[in-house]
Amino acid sequence: MRYIMLLCLFSLLPTLSVFAETEPNNEPKIISVESFNTEESPKTDTKEVEKEEWVKEVISEIDEPITNPYLIDQLNQTTIHQPFFSFGSRSEVFLGRWVLNYQSDDTETNWLYQNINENELTNDRAHYVQEETVEVSGGLQVKVDQSDQVQMMLLEDVRERIDLPVNDRVRFGEGTEVEVADLANENRQMLKAYAGAIKETGHLQYGDVYLKTKGRQKSLVIKNIIEQDMVAWLPINQHIAIELN
Repeated sequence: MRYIMLLCLFSLLPTLSVFAETEPNNEPKIISVESFNTEESPKTDTKEVEKEEWVKEVISEIDEPITNPYLIDQLNQTTIHQPFFSFGSRSEVFLGRWVLNYQSDDTETNWLYQNINENELTNDRAHYVQEETVEVSGGLQVKVDQSDQVQMMLLEDVRERIDLPVNDRVRFGEGTEVEVADLANENRQMLKAYAGAIKETGHLQYGDVYLKTKGRQKSLVIKNIIEQDMVAWLPINQHIAIELN
């Protein structure tokens, strides 16, 4: 019995030594280059619209949330002329087919979204120097109607929820240079720099929008509502991820 137990123990030794020598994967080091970036990325501004009081009222009375600022702006500017003595009069005005809202299902951060630069390591120093200007673009990954409005809604939604400077596109300029501290580079030969991005997954609601009046009262009616899945990438501005290889 003792002989059999010794044989089993020795048979396990190669396996045990393999696990002991396995090193965990190193996480990339995230660095802000805002103070060093030689290229400025123009920030895409979102559309901010203040609702008129009557617009707030009619939106609050429907089941579908309306967050599209372009639709809200259209409602603000919609005027129906009614005589003062309009008791009993009715009307229904078609305002068009609109994207009503965007609802997020999942938000992920990928710091290795796009490789933007590589430097050879010398003198045991981890030193990042951007060799040439690189522009990193994101965007919608599926075809959607009113894509420009969807993009603005998406940017506004993500910027409100996460503490990272996301944009449609970002730039890292030639000559951007940072000394990378606290990053062990033993037996490493290359420093790789990556631009990160947010992967946003969610769904949109579209509908035909009607403004109804009855006497001097106004209401919104949304018809033919459909939902559409959406996936988008939004690059992260002024930050890079560093890996040593």
